[in-house]
Parts: sequence; structure tokens; C-alpha cells
Amino acid sequence: MYDYSLVFAQDLYNYAGRIPDPYNTPGRYSLWGVLYLWQGLPIWAHRLWNIVLLTLPSFVLAWALTRKLSDFILRNASFLWITAFFILLAPLHPPFMIVAIIVALFAFHPSPYVRGASLVAASLYAGISRWTWVFAPGAWGALIDLLLYYPKREGHWFKRLLPTILMAVLGAAPGFLSNIGNFLGYTSGEVTTAQQPLLWYRLLPNLTLGPGIVLLILLTTGPLVALLLYKIFSRQWKLDGFQQAAILGALTGFLAIGLVISTKIGGGGDLHNLDMYIGTLIVVIMLGLTGQPALSESKSPAWTLAALCFFALLPVYQFTPFFPSAAYHSRLDIPAQEDTDKALIQIRAAVEETAALGEVLFMDQRQLLTFGYMPKIPFVAEYEKKYMMDQAMASNEIYFQPYYQDLANQRFALIVTEPLKMDLKNEGGIFSEENDLWVTWVSAPTLCFYEPVMTDKSVGVQLLVPRKDLIGCENICNRCLLNFKYLIPRIARRFLPERIVRFLLLRSLVIQPGLETRDPQAAVQRYVDILTERGDSLAGKRVMVFGYGGRFDIGVGLLESGADSVVLCEKYAPPDDSHNRTLLPQYEAHLLLSGQLVRPRNERITLLEADIRDVKSADLAPVDLIISNSVYEHLDDVEGITRALAALTKPSGLHIHFVDLRDHFFKYPFEMLAYSKQTWYRWLNPSSNHNRYRVWEYRRVFESSFHNVELTVLQRNKTEFEKARPRIRPEFISGNLEDDTVELIRVVAARPKIS
Repeated sequence: MYDYSLVFAQDLYNYAGRIPDPYNTPGRYSLWGVLYLWQGLPIWAHRLWNIVLLTLPSFVLAWALTRKLSDFILRNASFLWITAFFILLAPLHPPFMIVAIIVALFAFHPSPYVRGASLVAASLYAGISRWTWVFAPGAWGALIDLLLYYPKREGHWFKRLLPTILMAVLGAAPGFLSNIGNFLGYTSGEVTTAQQPLLWYRLLPNLTLGPGIVLLILLTTGPLVALLLYKIFSRQWKLDGFQQAAILGALTGFLAIGLVISTKIGGGGDLHNLDMYIGTLIVVIMLGLTGQPALSESKSPAWTLAALCFFALLPVYQFTPFFPSAAYHSRLDIPAQEDTDKALIQIRAAVEETAALGEVLFMDQRQLLTFGYMPKIPFVAEYEKKYMMDQAMASNEIYFQPYYQDLANQRFALIVTEPLKMDLKNEGGIFSEENDLWVTWVSAPTLCFYEPVMTDKSVGVQLLVPRKDLIGCENICNRCLLNFKYLIPRIARRFLPERIVRFLLLRSLVIQPGLETRDPQAAVQRYVDILTERGDSLAGKRVMVFGYGGRFDIGVGLLESGADSVVLCEKYAPPDDSHNRTLLPQYEAHLLLSGQLVRPRNERITLLEADIRDVKSADLAPVDLIISNSVYEHLDDVEGITRALAALTKPSGLHIHFVDLRDHFFKYPFEMLAYSKQTWYRWLNPSSNHNRYRVWEYRRVFESSFHNVELTVLQRNKTEFEKARPRIRPEFISGNLEDDTVELIRVVAARPKIS
């Protein structure tokens, strides 16, 4: 109830400034929060309003969808069934129901302008309620037009379809445009969503939701889908190809979206993430029944009647003696009044006592402040339980670092929370992954610095105060150290447009290029020296430069040093035409002018601008030598690319790769190892990609593709490693200091393993 007060009643809190809505969903919050316009209403009035919102929209939507059914029995039976379905069997979020009501109320209005206006209103409301709903009004508007109005139009098919397309745009574009930041992934809500893992097993039977999402949605809507398909393919509903494609496309699309969203951690406990699919299915069925003959005139087979009976009984089944949990519901499990009163007295006394000593954080139970059960103490807006849970499920390390700093500084004199547990379920219980992430990111760090002085499980409240003796909190303290000198440029580099990156790289401004670009002759000589040490040379060899960087210097340098032919391989960087043009006067034997561009002469130099994993030995003659410098650390598929390169190498061939394991913000060579996978790839990983492989991983990769591997460490940095070590994540530490401190390596691999 605290959340819903943020739209109309921020003055209830002793807070300077405006309390932010972390989810930016004023449509959802204002629906419940409208009662806060009448300040002073007791909490029971808001709870009653919650019940109204959970039930009344189902009645209104059922009436709006069934009011045009001609058969009295069918109309009333459908009304009762839809109402029971949405209240009892598949409760959907009230804001979503409001969106559907806005569309359904005007679905049968003869004016396309009125229908279009209603779709715009529905789309805007969906957009400010939950951005993932914005396409539903457009789909419904298109289906309504296709099934009710399109058949009455005459003329060319495109002319008949044009109003349908316009309805779809009116129903989708406003909500989409108002949420473009979410779709492009640069607003906070989308960032959190993108970082949260998908738990695909929840589609199947599991402990969180017994039958699993797939089986439950089949039980809930399967017979209705079968009835729909029967009506379509038996031609009882005479639909053309456009109508059939729209129906099946909308249903399958929303079903797929709902199934994917249901696997996101935090979901999979019910069917509410399939709301667009369920809503669309019922809209289509009701539109199809409009104008159909009376039940007494229907010639449907007996199985359709059985399906209808199944659907009629399904919503009430859970209230029959046959349902295993018919005698219990979690909403009935409420504490006794005397327990509630006792807990309120204890909480209020603790708040009054500690408020003079420091800040009081209501991580949970903020409604006690909303309705005046607590004194009007200075309000701490940060660290609200639901939002912290979202960040924990995303393993958002950056979000939690200020929290850990506040814990370490013992900023709060008192924390009011739900009882915190330290037990890990390890994928062995209901919502086990969510529990374990909450323990890891919230419970364990909080209980390290704070200790309980009161725990009341009957009302779900725990009071925490600072610990006097801190033991074993060093690792958490290390998480508190934010290196802003590193983070700010790293985040800027992460989101810097690639064209600017390329401009800076080629001019050695801020971003330093590799040796092939800085000093190509030195790069060639380095490979020549290694071959000489092995009693070999470039003479007569076919050489591939893997990741040459766009400048042809390295290619012509290899040819001038004795190589027979060169393959310049580069997937990402295009040829640097302005630089390569300066090479033409000196290397006309190897380069030519093609229009305004300088290109290699194909008989000596070959350009390969493709993903090496897609290149087959039949398409490219095998090579004697493959070389690279500071390329491997940027690969997104080290194993797959190494196998592909090995497959293009002659049995007697050789690989020479120089790999830089440092963070390429070279001032902090090991800082990148301090961040989780989610944080690194979402916020800090540069557009050039840095895979953060360590020396033992490169050793494993090359040994899996070559019989002979010589891995030489060229540089270690124990001093910088020790500085960063307290923050480095355990997956990047082997325990062997000789391996952990490696910065530069050279890999010489021979005798490829050809499968």
C-alpha cells in the first residue's frame, strides 16, 4: 500500500523532495492510489478497494464482451463464466483488465473514430502501467476490425485492410512511443529485466508450480483453443486468410511471449504473465460467437459441449471437496488481532527509541508509516524490499554497493524488515533461486552488520540493530569500495558509439590500437624472430592474420619478409581506406586502386571479411601459419573460434597468438575481475568485448584443439593484483599466484586436432 501512495500522497512522509517511483508505473499506482486523494481513510478502506479492483473489472469486462450475444442463455452463461474465470481461475492484474475494458466497451461502436480513440486511450494507459502490455490494444483493435467490420467492406483487399492496419497502429504506437526507452534497453526497468535469468524448467512440472506453466495453460485454455480451431476449420466461422492469420498470429505470438516471460526468475508461480494470450483468446471467442445462431440451433458435435462443461466447472473446481487444498488458502492465514497489536506496540517503541540515535530504515512494512501507525520520523526512501528483490534477482552489484557501504557504516539505528533467513535452498524448493539470491545479496550482508532484537514470525516482522562486534564481514566490506575513477570512464566507453571508438582507435587518441596498427614492421619482425628460434621462416608459407585491424601494412610486411601469400581476416573492422591509400605508391606489387578504394591484389593477399566459424576448409585453402596480436581477449566464443582456426590449418601448420589478459583500462589491469557477469556485460564491457579469460582457460582451450601447445607468460603484475585482490570475484582466482597475476601471454600451438 506504500507504493500506491507515491502518486497522490507523498506528503504523508517526512521526506525532502519527491520520492521516486522506481518502476515508473503511474497507471498501476494511481489505480490503487486514487483513494489517497481522500486523506484520512483507514487502512480497511484501502483493503476493501483492493478487493473491488480484483473483482469488479472481471464483471465489467464480461458484460462488455458478451452484451452483443443474441442468445439469452449463451449470453448469461458466457458472462458468468468469464467473470468466474478471471476472478477464480486466472486472475490478471487489474490495470490489464482496465486496458481490455477500454477496448471492449467501444468494440461495437459504429464510428471508427470512436473505436480509434478508445485504442489510443487503452494504449497510453497500458504504457504507463506496464510497458510489456503496449501491443495488446493494437492486436485487439485489429482483430475487432477484422472480425466485425472488415467483412462488410468492398473493393481491393488492401483498401479493405487499411482501416485494420490503422486500428493496429492506433492501439500500439502511443504506448510504444511512450516506452521507447524500455524497448531500447536504456531505462532502469529494462536494465533490471534484461539482467534477470530465465528458468526454463518452470515450463515443466516443478516444485514452484506443480504442473508447470505449459501443462497448466493447456488445462486452462486447451479446450477453448480446440473449440476455436474446430469452428475455424469446420467453416462454421467463415474466415478468410487474413482473418485466420491474424487470429493464429496474435495467439501464438502472445503465447510465446508469455511463456518466455513466465520463465524469468521471479515468475512461473501462476499464469499472470500469459495475460495477453488469455485476454486475446477470450476476445476472439466472444467476437466469434457474436452473431452466431442460438444454442438450440447449433449443430456442434458433442465434444464441444463437453469442452464447454469442462470450462464451466474449471473455475469452481478449486472450491469443491475434490480439490486437494480446498479447505485452505494463504489469504486466510492472517495473524490474530492480539498478536498484531502486540507487534505494533513493540515496533513503535523501538522506532521512538532509536529515531533519536539515527535513521530508521523501513525495508518492509512501510504501510505503517503511510497510515500513521508510526511516528512521523525522517523517511528513508532507498532500499525498499520489492525493489531490492528485483535487483537481487538481476545480481545488480552496482545497486548493492551503496547499501553495503551504508551497512558497514552502520548508517541505520534500526532496520524494520521481514524475518531474514540464511538458509540456501540450492534449487531444492519453491522459488529456490529467488530465495538464494535474496540470501546472497540481502540477508547475509545485512545480518553480518546487524543483529535481530525482535523477530515475530506470526506477523512477519523483524527489528535489526547494529552489531557491536563485526566478525567475517571483510568480503562484504570489500564490495563497498566503488572505484569511480574506473567506473565512470568504463561506463562511458561501454556506451560510446562505435564510429567514435573507431575514430579514436585509428588515431591512437585515448584508445590504444594493437601493435599491427602502431608499428606493423615490429609486429612482423616479432613473428619472424619466433620462427627463427624454431629453425623456421616465413619463406613459401601461406599466412593468415586473424584480426588484422583494417590496415594492410601487416599483410604487405609479411609478403616482403618472405611469405608466399597472406589471408587478412577481420569480421568487424572495415579496411582503413585513408591509411591504405598511403601504402599504394610503395606497394603497388601487392595493392591496387579499385575505384576510390585501395584493395589487395587477390593473387597474393586475400581479404576474408566473415565469421571464421562459418568458413569451411573447402572454401579456403588451408594455411601454414595463423597469427594474431591482442585479438583473443576480445573473442566472444574462444572455444568455437579456436576449433574453426585449427580446422583451417595444415597438419604441419603453426599458430602464434599474443594475448593481453589485462583490463584494457591499463591503469587498473585487474579491476574488470571485480564485477559479476551480469554487471560486466550490461554496464562495463566495452563494445570491442573483453571476455575476461584467465591463463588457465586459454591453456585448456588450446590444448583441446592442438596436440602441442607452448604457453609462455610474458608479464606478471603481482603488485596490482594484490591491490585488487580483495574485490576480485572467486571465479577469477585459481589460488596459484603465478597464474592469477599473469598479464601477457604468448601461445605457440602445433599439430591441430582435426575431428
